[in-house]
Amino acid sequence: MVTVSVAPEARQRASLSYGQKDGYTPVAEVTFSACPDSDTVYVGGFFISGDGRFCLPLDVQVGNAARRRIVIPVFSGACRS
Repeated sequence: MVTVSVAPEARQRASLSYGQKDGYTPVAEVTFSACPDSDTVYVGGFFISGDGRFCLPLDVQVGNAARRRIVIPVFSGACRS
């Protein structure tokens, strides 16, 4: 199981989008459980307010391990971790 969360300090400006048949809904966190006999995919993207340029901090937790912070540059060039 993996949980991906927009860092609390970035939630005013960014959210995750996830959806399939019912459309896409902006959320702060998505949890994935592995499929036992096939690949698990993320059918979604990001909602970013403003001009779309942003260093997006995400917290990723695998199982019960400690959360790990990653930063994804969204049309912003390099970002500090």
